[in-house]
Amino acid sequence: MECHIGPGVGWFVRVKVSGMHQLFAVAFKTYPTPIPSPVEGMRPAHDICEQCHWRTGVSGDKFLVKTNYKEDEKNTALTTVLVLKMGGRTHAGAVGIHGRHLDDGSRIRYIATGDKRQVIPVVYYTDDNGKTTEFISTMSG
Repeated sequence: MECHIGPGVGWFVRVKVSGMHQLFAVAFKTYPTPIPSPVEGMRPAHDICEQCHWRTGVSGDKFLVKTNYKEDEKNTALTTVLVLKMGGRTHAGAVGIHGRHLDDGSRIRYIATGDKRQVIPVVYYTDDNGKTTEFISTMSG
């Protein structure tokens, strides 16, 4: 959970209360469509992501072992082993988890507008040669 809500009891409680509201909304089909992006309630990236990631640094690899169980008669164990390369792009060019979109040289960038971030008036794509193409929407939002 520290990867998604960061450290601290206050944010843990806030996320759990929000989750209860979401649970009831799903159970009683009272959620809005399209489902809104939680821009207002999000914790700043420097409080969460930048505990392990930052644009130019790497804090090493994170080794995770997760065990789940099949829904069979024997409850057969399923083990997943992950090695996550933490951080952004290094001076040597290595990219960590999430590093591609943190990188200044990211291939695809976009601008989203409106309080629901549903309107994307422009998308930029940079090819392998460094040429950037701009795609501008002809639709009004």
